[in-house]
Amino acid sequence: MRFYSFSFSNFEVFYSSHDLCPRRLWRLRRLPSEMAKGLIWATAEDLARNRGKVVSLYRQILRSLNSPILELSLAARLAKKAEARAIFMLGSEEHYLHNIEDLIDAAEYSLSLLKQGKIPKLIQ
Repeated sequence: MRFYSFSFSNFEVFYSSHDLCPRRLWRLRRLPSEMAKGLIWATAEDLARNRGKVVSLYRQILRSLNSPILELSLAARLAKKAEARAIFMLGSEEHYLHNIEDLIDAAEYSLSLLKQGKIPKLIQ
């Protein structure tokens, strides 16, 4: 029996030549450099590991929206803060590892724009 291994991004796929097409068993294994314990779904340990970073980003974004660099009225500031809270509230329900990583990257990018005095806009 032969074993084949293919690597792509940060996953490795293993299967054996003994497996037939209809019953082929694919096994995903995370590379050792990756810190996550779950394959696709986040485990409680993964969520706990990201918690401090997410709370820090949340606080920094809310603080940045209060910055005098941004020329926003009080109503606009409150609306942007409510929008940020809603985004983080919806993001807290996410359990896919890749989506969590994407949300953290988007929050860091938005924070960098806010620190420059720019308001992040939707990219379509």
